[in-house]
Amino acid sequence: DTFPVWSFYGDVIIYGYLLPNPKEDNWLTLLCNGKSKSPFNNGVPNATIATFDATNMPLRSSVNTAYRLFIAWGVNDSVAYNVATYTTKLQAKVDEALASGLTANQIVIITGYCTDPTGTGGFNTTAYLPYITAARAVATTNNTQQFDLSTLGLTVANGGLLIDGVHPSVAGNVINANYLIANVA
Repeated sequence: DTFPVWSFYGDVIIYGYLLPNPKEDNWLTLLCNGKSKSPFNNGVPNATIATFDATNMPLRSSVNTAYRLFIAWGVNDSVAYNVATYTTKLQAKVDEALASGLTANQIVIITGYCTDPTGTGGFNTTAYLPYITAARAVATTNNTQQFDLSTLGLTVANGGLLIDGVHPSVAGNVINANYLIANVA
C-alpha cells in the first residue's frame, strides 16, 4: 500500500503488555518491520473500548501524513460491558476515522488476540465469539478489513504463546505479526 505510516489505536495489546521490550516485541512493530512501514503506537494501558471515547483516537492531524489505521481492542475486557456497547463504540471509532478523511481501505479492525481457545484464565474464544462477530459486522458494513487473531491457536499450553492466559508472549506476537504480514492488503 502507499501509506508510509501505520497507526495503531487500542488497548494494552497494542501497548505490548507484559512483554520484556514492549515497544520492540509487540505484533504491531513486527508487522510494520515486515511491511517496511513506520508504526505510530497509540496503545492505552488499562482502558477498555467502553471507557475510551472515539475522540481520543489519533487522526490525520496527529500523524500529519497519509496513514493506515488499525483499531484493536481486546474482547477479554468485555466483562465490563456487553456486545451492544462494544458494537456502538467500535462503530463510533470507524465513523470518526471516516469523518476525518480516511477511506475504508485505510481502516483495519483487529479482534480476538486476547482470547485463549482452551479457556485458560477464564477466557475462551466461544465466550467472546459474539464480540468477534460484531466486529466482523462493523467491518463488513463499512467495507474495511477485519482480522480475527483468535483463530491462530495461541494458548498457554501451545509453547507458551500466551504470557498469562490472555496476552501474547514474544513468540505469540511473532505469530500474530506473520499472519498479518501475509494477509493485510
